[in-house]
Amino acid sequence: MKKLFLLLLLVPFIIVMTGCEEDPTEAIGAPNALQLVGATNGVDLVLTWSPSSTVDIDGYKIRFEGTEIWDGTATTYTHVAPTLGEYEIVAYLGSDESDALDHDTEDDVATGTGTIFAYYTTGQSGYGWNLSTGTGAVYSFTTGNAASIDFYYDADDDFTSADVYSGDFPNETGLHASSTSYDALNTVPSTGEASYYNYITPSLNDTYALIVKKDRSYGNFAKIEITAMDGTANSATFRWTFQTIEKWRRID
Repeated sequence: MKKLFLLLLLVPFIIVMTGCEEDPTEAIGAPNALQLVGATNGVDLVLTWSPSSTVDIDGYKIRFEGTEIWDGTATTYTHVAPTLGEYEIVAYLGSDESDALDHDTEDDVATGTGTIFAYYTTGQSGYGWNLSTGTGAVYSFTTGNAASIDFYYDADDDFTSADVYSGDFPNETGLHASSTSYDALNTVPSTGEASYYNYITPSLNDTYALIVKKDRSYGNFAKIEITAMDGTANSATFRWTFQTIEKWRRID
């Protein structure tokens, strides 16, 4: 009888223990919709994201190249003078973290080459970039291509900002002759630190920093190096690097 009595006592205990089992922890909503833009000085980088869908989180953490650089409750952060690299942003509650919002700024830099001719010879004298993809392309110098052309090779053998031609060409480009070699130029000078002109006369092996303003507003930065000049064909060939993050001068 004693054994049966003990067994009967254990049954409700087992039921109680089973009923007290905790529900699985609900996943923490990840931050999303990351936006990047250069700070006022053009060197720092401002990160802004949409908040987690989980209301009662403790905050957010940012890791850069695997190292935690920030912990806070805001949905914006200014990274001081970063190099190119990978960010991870997570929401957290206690020791639990959401999935990471990832972004590698190396993917925001595009590179390529181009050859343009003085417009009085072939018409293939315009060059311009797509701000979203960083893709560069050659254009014939016509008003139909005006919105795509950032600079062109003009009759005086100069690289000239497209907006100089006429009001029909809305994109303004500033060009600055750099004393730093193309490969060593990782942060182009600001417009306040150096003179950017609306035209330059390109010379073989010279490097130039550019600020490209579509429709004369804001600006993206780039660099080019003249790799070939052909006086007979009136052409200039160059390689380039273009930063698709607006206002950020870090390009390499």
